[in-house]
Amino acid sequence: MPSPQASPIHLSPLQEDLLQRLVKRGHIILEAAGGTSNTKIAHHQQVDYETVRRWRDRWHAAESRLQAIEAAGKPKLLSQAIEVLLTDEQRPGAPATFTFEQFMQIMAASVRKTRGGRSAGERLDATRVG
Repeated sequence: MPSPQASPIHLSPLQEDLLQRLVKRGHIILEAAGGTSNTKIAHHQQVDYETVRRWRDRWHAAESRLQAIEAAGKPKLLSQAIEVLLTDEQRPGAPATFTFEQFMQIMAASVRKTRGGRSAGERLDATRVG
Protein backbone atom coordinates (compact mmCIF):
# COMPACT_ATOMS: atom_id res chain seq x y z
CA MET A 1 0.00 0.00 0.00
CA PRO A 2 1.59 3.33 -1.03
CA SER A 3 2.17 5.90 1.67
CA PRO A 4 0.21 9.16 1.44
CA GLN A 5 1.93 12.09 -0.22
CA ALA A 6 3.40 14.49 2.30
CA SER A 7 2.07 17.99 1.92
CA PRO A 8 4.76 20.50 0.98
CA ILE A 9 5.85 23.19 3.40
CA HIS A 10 6.17 26.69 2.03
CA LEU A 11 8.55 29.12 3.69
CA SER A 12 8.97 32.79 3.00
CA PRO A 13 12.57 34.00 2.71
CA LEU A 14 12.23 35.60 6.16
CA GLN A 15 10.88 32.39 7.74
CA GLU A 16 13.73 30.41 6.21
CA ASP A 17 16.28 32.93 7.46
CA LEU A 18 14.88 32.83 11.00
CA LEU A 19 14.86 29.03 11.05
CA GLN A 20 18.43 28.91 9.72
CA ARG A 21 19.54 31.27 12.49
CA LEU A 22 17.99 29.09 15.19
CA VAL A 23 19.54 25.95 13.69
CA LYS A 24 22.96 27.60 13.45
CA ARG A 25 22.75 28.75 17.07
CA GLY A 26 21.81 25.23 18.14
CA HIS A 27 24.77 23.81 16.22
CA ILE A 28 27.10 26.33 17.88
CA ILE A 29 25.89 25.25 21.33
CA LEU A 30 26.14 21.54 20.45
CA GLU A 31 29.70 21.91 19.15
CA ALA A 32 30.69 23.95 22.20
CA ALA A 33 29.22 21.25 24.46
CA GLY A 34 31.36 18.74 22.59
CA GLY A 35 34.50 20.65 23.57
CA THR A 36 35.20 22.30 20.22
CA SER A 37 37.06 25.63 20.43
CA ASN A 38 35.37 28.89 19.48
CA THR A 39 37.79 29.31 16.57
CA LYS A 40 36.96 25.89 15.13
CA ILE A 41 33.22 26.40 15.62
CA ALA A 42 33.39 29.80 13.90
CA HIS A 43 35.21 28.25 10.96
CA HIS A 44 32.91 25.23 10.72
CA GLN A 45 29.67 27.24 11.09
CA GLN A 46 30.99 30.08 8.91
CA VAL A 47 30.29 32.75 11.49
CA ASP A 48 32.38 35.36 13.25
CA TYR A 49 34.38 34.33 16.33
CA GLU A 50 32.46 36.89 18.42
CA THR A 51 29.17 35.26 17.42
CA VAL A 52 30.37 31.93 18.79
CA ARG A 53 31.69 33.58 21.94
CA ARG A 54 28.38 35.39 22.48
CA TRP A 55 26.28 32.20 22.15
CA ARG A 56 28.64 30.19 24.34
CA ASP A 57 28.47 32.95 27.00
CA ARG A 58 24.68 33.16 26.82
CA TRP A 59 24.33 29.40 27.23
CA HIS A 60 26.84 29.37 30.08
CA ALA A 61 24.96 32.16 31.87
CA ALA A 62 21.68 30.19 31.60
CA GLU A 63 23.11 26.74 32.43
CA SER A 64 22.16 26.68 36.12
CA ARG A 65 18.59 27.83 35.39
CA LEU A 66 18.21 25.20 32.65
CA GLN A 67 19.56 22.50 34.98
CA ALA A 68 17.11 23.56 37.72
CA ILE A 69 14.18 23.38 35.30
CA GLU A 70 15.31 19.95 34.14
CA ALA A 71 15.81 18.74 37.72
CA ALA A 72 12.26 19.87 38.53
CA GLY A 73 11.02 17.43 35.89
CA LYS A 74 9.49 20.05 33.60
CA PRO A 75 10.54 19.08 30.05
CA LYS A 76 8.02 21.39 28.36
CA LEU A 77 9.24 24.37 30.36
CA LEU A 78 12.84 23.36 29.57
CA SER A 79 12.03 23.30 25.87
CA GLN A 80 10.45 26.75 26.07
CA ALA A 81 13.43 28.11 28.02
CA ILE A 82 15.87 26.82 25.40
CA GLU A 83 13.76 28.32 22.59
CA VAL A 84 13.79 31.70 24.33
CA LEU A 85 17.52 31.41 24.95
CA LEU A 86 18.20 30.80 21.25
CA THR A 87 16.17 33.79 20.08
CA ASP A 88 17.59 37.26 19.68
CA GLU A 89 18.03 39.28 22.84
CA GLN A 90 15.60 42.10 23.45
CA ARG A 91 16.76 45.28 21.80
CA PRO A 92 16.81 48.65 23.53
CA GLY A 93 13.63 50.67 23.29
CA ALA A 94 10.04 50.34 24.41
CA PRO A 95 9.06 46.89 25.71
CA ALA A 96 6.83 44.67 23.60
CA THR A 97 3.17 45.62 23.81
CA PHE A 98 1.76 42.18 22.98
CA THR A 99 2.61 38.63 23.98
CA PHE A 100 3.58 36.22 21.21
CA GLU A 101 0.14 34.57 21.43
CA GLN A 102 -1.63 37.93 21.15
CA PHE A 103 0.57 38.87 18.21
CA MET A 104 -0.33 35.62 16.40
CA GLN A 105 -4.06 36.20 17.05
CA ILE A 106 -3.79 39.72 15.65
CA MET A 107 -1.95 38.46 12.58
CA ALA A 108 -4.52 35.71 11.99
CA ALA A 109 -7.38 38.19 12.33
CA SER A 110 -5.74 40.62 9.93
CA VAL A 111 -5.65 38.10 7.09
CA ARG A 112 -9.00 36.43 7.74
CA LYS A 113 -11.39 37.08 4.86
CA THR A 114 -14.81 38.56 5.49
CA ARG A 115 -18.03 38.04 3.58
CA GLY A 116 -17.06 40.87 1.24
CA GLY A 117 -13.87 39.02 0.28
CA ARG A 118 -11.54 41.56 1.86
CA SER A 119 -9.21 40.97 4.77
CA ALA A 120 -9.33 43.25 7.81
CA GLY A 121 -6.13 44.95 6.62
CA GLU A 122 -7.59 45.58 3.18
CA ARG A 123 -10.76 47.03 4.74
CA LEU A 124 -8.65 49.33 6.92
CA ASP A 125 -6.66 50.51 3.90
CA ALA A 126 -9.89 51.10 1.99
CA THR A 127 -11.28 53.30 4.79
CA ARG A 128 -8.11 55.38 4.83
CA VAL A 129 -8.21 55.89 1.07
CA GLY A 130 -11.93 56.28 0.57
